[in-house]
Amino acid sequence: MRGGGSFTVYDMLIGNPSFVVEKEKSKKYDWMNKIRVVYKDGKISSKTWFYNGDGKVIFKEGGIFTSEEGEDVADILSDGVYDYDGYIILDKTYKILKKHKSFSFLKNKNMFDLLKKFYQKNRKNMFYDFGEQTIYIDGIEEDKIWQLENPDKNKRNKERIEKIIDNFFIFVCKNKNETKNKNKIITKYYELKNDKSNKFWKISYRDGYYKITYGKIGSKGKTIEKEENIVKIMKLIKSKEDKGYKQK
Repeated sequence: MRGGGSFTVYDMLIGNPSFVVEKEKSKKYDWMNKIRVVYKDGKISSKTWFYNGDGKVIFKEGGIFTSEEGEDVADILSDGVYDYDGYIILDKTYKILKKHKSFSFLKNKNMFDLLKKFYQKNRKNMFYDFGEQTIYIDGIEEDKIWQLENPDKNKRNKERIEKIIDNFFIFVCKNKNETKNKNKIITKYYELKNDKSNKFWKISYRDGYYKITYGKIGSKGKTIEKEENIVKIMKLIKSKEDKGYKQK
């Protein structure tokens, strides 16, 4: 990671670099320079920091750096190499994460540990493989450059980030279930009521199995049973929620 010049530390969730060099400042890319620190105890910094390109993040208030020392940060490759204060996520990543309907699932969880485990299972989602040094806009392949653009301006990039965050919460749910009795059956009941629909959808599941009963409200409905892993089950549940089904 260290080299003769600046080096990059990456967002541990979406994989974007936190330090980008370009010939001309552009709002397309400077969103990545604002970050949050995820400390080893799992807490996320309440302040927005700036990565200095030399292994530290520094709090900037009113345009003035308040500390020359700052916080030491790392990504997965730095783990165990030197003493650091935490991982980073981009401020924009944090804001999208916080708006997610499953954000409450992170209560009493160690975000630092979850990020490390998630990265190990989802490395292919990262923009760059960790280990790249300074990131120059001019050197990025055209088919990847859109992933560096501000998600507020680039819908495709926003959807990419939201998909990764969706997968992160599916992972969090799976991780939670793994710490409990795997044979415990969880049941959820949903309804969809509008001018065109009056339906119910009920699912009972555990990791490796689910049973669904669905139909018109008031009827016995039809039942489907299937063996499936918990990740796909959580995606199935989310697909119903996205269609407007409300849990009762």
